[in-house]
Amino acid sequence: MSNGLIKMASVPFFSKVLSPELNEKQIIEKIERLAGEQVSLAIFPYLCLSSSCCGDLFFQNTLLDGCLNSLDKIVKSTKDKQIVVILSLPIKNQNKLSIEFPVILNGEILGVYAKNSLTIDERKYFTPFEEEFINILGKDYPCGENLVFIDKIDGDFSFRIGDFLTKTSANVLIVEPNDNYSLLSKDFSLLAKANSIANTGATIVNVLGGESNSDNYYKPSQFLYENGEEILLNDGVGTLDLQVISTAKLNKGEEIKGEKKIFFSLNKKEIKNDRKYPKNPFLLENEREQDKRCFKILDVCSSAVANRLSLTGKVAVIGISGGLDSTIALLTLSMAMDKLGVDRKNIKAISMPCFATSERTKTNAQVICERLGVDFRVIDIGESVRLHLNDIGHKEEVKNNAYENAQARTRTMVLMNVSNDEKGIVIGTGDLSESALGWCTYNGDHMSMYNVNASLPKTLIQSVVSYYAKNCEDEILKNALLDIVDTPISPELVGGKDGISQKTEDIIGPYELHDNTIYYFVKQGFSPKKIYEIEKIALGHKYDNETILKWLKLFFKRFFTQQFKRSCMPDGVNATGISLSPREGFYFPSDAQAKLYFDELEGLE
Repeated sequence: MSNGLIKMASVPFFSKVLSPELNEKQIIEKIERLAGEQVSLAIFPYLCLSSSCCGDLFFQNTLLDGCLNSLDKIVKSTKDKQIVVILSLPIKNQNKLSIEFPVILNGEILGVYAKNSLTIDERKYFTPFEEEFINILGKDYPCGENLVFIDKIDGDFSFRIGDFLTKTSANVLIVEPNDNYSLLSKDFSLLAKANSIANTGATIVNVLGGESNSDNYYKPSQFLYENGEEILLNDGVGTLDLQVISTAKLNKGEEIKGEKKIFFSLNKKEIKNDRKYPKNPFLLENEREQDKRCFKILDVCSSAVANRLSLTGKVAVIGISGGLDSTIALLTLSMAMDKLGVDRKNIKAISMPCFATSERTKTNAQVICERLGVDFRVIDIGESVRLHLNDIGHKEEVKNNAYENAQARTRTMVLMNVSNDEKGIVIGTGDLSESALGWCTYNGDHMSMYNVNASLPKTLIQSVVSYYAKNCEDEILKNALLDIVDTPISPELVGGKDGISQKTEDIIGPYELHDNTIYYFVKQGFSPKKIYEIEKIALGHKYDNETILKWLKLFFKRFFTQQFKRSCMPDGVNATGISLSPREGFYFPSDAQAKLYFDELEGLE
């Protein structure tokens, strides 16, 4: 099974003006080296055989014949090499001089991209070639601006040559601009990024360099972008993940008409994953950029819940535990009320201590509610839960699922009934990580009338609460928020009040591992094997392979067996682009069989 990775080269190359033979030797040497490095596609700069500065010498048969002779040798040199080579040269055909890009593989030309959208400078020497076939070295080849090349073995490997405005169904767009450098030059990196985002794919750019500087300077540059994210190049070589692109294109479902498909077969080996992965894909390493992300999360979520409240009476009821999830939901609600111009007392925040509620979390819950100026009340549910357990014949000393879930469902009942009294709605606090793992009580904390945290993973919530605290002028509120961030995550359903004995991450595993899995499985569509390899790269400094695999297996087990909870989850804002909603998010039937995933997990070491 392929891991979807492919090496591509935007080859740094300095063309010698009017020297096809010298350029040819350089090109062949580079192809030999790149093929040995398992590069699958290499593009050389614009008019690299002749250089682009030949002026009226482009009309000389000596130069044109020299370029063709060198092309012939380059084509033959690729025999038995599993690498696609793209270069460009001036070609005279049917009394037209045109710029052509032959696509070469294994000693053959697959097809030829004809550059027909010419600049003013190019029109001095070249003419569009608009025939469907072009004769090169005595053979006819498919020709045009709309050719898409597709690997028959791995259909995710598809590419097209074009300019920055080209829309394509291919996963990779190859651009070779011809532009001398000046203060007014276009920023090709920004254009490549914009095209990559618009096309949902990769854009690879090779800007010519080393040309004659008699009147102009040509600045060599190489860029590779994957869905808008820059892939760093090492001597022009970068590793692209075709699965990332393919998944994004599948979700987008665009159709590009008028493209002509050319199929080829490239027997590429699975390459080692040498890409760098963040420790957490939901967080940015740059603190300033991460602060911007946190602000945006709060703004989007508060705007969404404000809109919902404007339709339901502007009264919100929320359970406050002193934990991360209810804290960020309360911060969001406070901002929403401010946006609505409504008194924060319209937030009915309820603390519902029971058997295992610690003094630490209870105190923090009270402090943040008082400092935020919301309507805070305490309803101890201990006696209600005892009566219920007695009603169903459950002994209190038996601390099983019924014992724990009775507390969660009692809290939900209290919130729902208070909301009826107050003519408001219950705001849910469950997060994306808990939803993915099914770490919630069905029809307990699982249920609400609107869940503001629905798309927020636990690690991002920690970051957002920390950001709010950092920018908070109220020292008492700030200290309480920071203490909440430092408090071990716990459902507080079993244990004593003196301390937190029931720690979630000891039971279901580290959230930083699970949040990585959510991102790469739900958003990118990666297999368990690939996610395992990524987590070893991203978090191997902190967890050994056995630990990573242990929690990965638990994630997939819980993710599939707990789908029934997500099949009836309440409305909630999608602020991160990842949703498990059965209406607009990642959905599958609750009785789906996951044997394929479990079999793959069992084969990992």
